[in-house]
Amino acid sequence: MEQHISQEETRRIIISDMVKKRGTIVPIIGDDTIVYREKDSGEEIPFQEFILREFQKKYPHVEVSDADIVSMKERGYYGLSLMSQYYERRFLDDFMDFVNDNRSCIKLKDEVLDFLVTFNFPIIITTVCFDIIEQQLKGKIEDYKSIWYRLNKENSTLPVRCVYHIFGQAKDGSKWVSDEDLLLSFLLSHNHNDFGAKGLTDYLKENEKKLLALGCNLPNWLFRFLWQPTQAGRTGSMKTTQGYWINREKPEDSFENFLKKKNFSADEQVKEILEDATKSLQKELLREAEERSAEIDAEEHFDVFISYASEDRQVAAVIFETLRNMNVKAWFDDRGKGEITPGSPYWEKIRNGIQHSAHYMPIITGKWMEKMTSTSSLKEETLMVKDWLAECRKSDSPVQLKSNYSIPVIVDGSEYNEVEITNGYIEQFGSMNVLPKTLFFHIDMISFDGKDLSVFEKIEW
Repeated sequence: MEQHISQEETRRIIISDMVKKRGTIVPIIGDDTIVYREKDSGEEIPFQEFILREFQKKYPHVEVSDADIVSMKERGYYGLSLMSQYYERRFLDDFMDFVNDNRSCIKLKDEVLDFLVTFNFPIIITTVCFDIIEQQLKGKIEDYKSIWYRLNKENSTLPVRCVYHIFGQAKDGSKWVSDEDLLLSFLLSHNHNDFGAKGLTDYLKENEKKLLALGCNLPNWLFRFLWQPTQAGRTGSMKTTQGYWINREKPEDSFENFLKKKNFSADEQVKEILEDATKSLQKELLREAEERSAEIDAEEHFDVFISYASEDRQVAAVIFETLRNMNVKAWFDDRGKGEITPGSPYWEKIRNGIQHSAHYMPIITGKWMEKMTSTSSLKEETLMVKDWLAECRKSDSPVQLKSNYSIPVIVDGSEYNEVEITNGYIEQFGSMNVLPKTLFFHIDMISFDGKDLSVFEKIEW
């Protein structure tokens, strides 16, 4: 006998599951989560309705049937394609002008923005061809890099934090989906071995991520694109990454459709679910922070946090062993065990290591410089150190770090761009803020030739 679950209990289960499994979620942001907000009245209209309104204002002589007006407002890329047929002469240029002239009024829905800020997802997928999402998130949480899917190009690089625009970039000289012909071209290239979105689909597959589609304006071909590459395991067996609230047999289903099946039929109720999930996670994060604060004195503390490029692990291990023989307690790869692997626990361990170490010691080589001047997990780690130092220097901070907090170690003979890395070289990068100034400018550095271990005995621990 089927058990009946009340709407309130369904809501509680949904919210609890979203909070508990937040580390596995990859949200998909559709165009219908974007609105145009009037400057004076604050009134909101759907983004696509705004675009249509601008065309009608500019070309009042163009007659459009009532049925086509509905399709243009509600049918996503098919609506855009229909719009381009009516206003074909300058459709793309006008579309760009309407967006660029009104960027300050084009927004994510408030509940979607708050949800993304609180859940702080590493990867966000979107069908939106403008950088509206990452610009709205800028300054609220750690910045996102924009990744634009490109036709007939390899799309294998996926940085630590990014907004992935799967239908290209609306910019001069770049391809973006604006009609059905281009849409077909994008879908074909997505599934092409040479030009597929390998970085994204590998990430979804290898990290067993679940897709959470916010908005209903995402037809089933989108999910078939995202699903297909995630299903084939390395051994050839089928390995499916099940999406949140998405029925695998009916991949057109979105979070909104899922809720409607559970009698959450009004848009306002969908909004309330997102708002409740956001509030629930905020409470959970506050509780976790309070627990960490209460336990901080009981946790293990370290004299130094060793940071290095993975290719330099051998020299970093030598330094770790040297410090350990000097009875200097060093945090290194989860206490030298080499057990850290990417994922949610990875960053938690890194953060704990930084916050419980009296000093920061980066091992500087050519590989280290290469990673610090590009998007990499090492750069993210160093920015985390910089932020922690800034936090400790606040007048109300209970944590007092030593004046020689940063102790950079330059490995002799290292080169970057065919230039020898020296104290002055690193100092220059620090003065230009290519490297965090507080960690690499006017800082005493150590030169290590790989043999003279006595240089570490001179440090004031």
